[in-house]
Amino acid sequence: SQQQKIFRMIIEGSIPSVKIDEDSNALAVLSTKSLSKGHSIIIPKSPISSEKDIPKEIHSFSEKISKKIISSLKPKSCSIVAEKAFGEIVLHIIPVYDKSLSLSSQRHDVPIEQLEEIKKEINIEKISKEPEKIKLKKSKSKPIKLNRRIP
Repeated sequence: SQQQKIFRMIIEGSIPSVKIDEDSNALAVLSTKSLSKGHSIIIPKSPISSEKDIPKEIHSFSEKISKKIISSLKPKSCSIVAEKAFGEIVLHIIPVYDKSLSLSSQRHDVPIEQLEEIKKEINIEKISKEPEKIKLKKSKSKPIKLNRRIP
């Protein structure tokens, strides 16, 4: 049942995916079978088999991703839809630009390169490097005293 484990394989990184964000509970990846630009899938880190079992942390994580997509890609709205796929629940974040979309709308295969471009637009990559501290050299010279000018 290789098909069953596709989301697990994405989380393990054995299937290439374009991650846009991640926290301790879930992973957000751009969908390769996209309904619209920026269509993302939130994959819970531990499989969830029923929609009512989705923890609130995952709901708030998907809200956060949805807000990032709205602020960067400027869709009119984003719908967050739960779907049971391959035996587990995932959340789809579907940016809506003009016409409303559902999981049954037509999907488009999006090549990884194009997803990488969209990822850059969403710009969720965090910079992990600490900013370098620049040491300012204190100069030993005395400040120049100017005679006060009387206007």
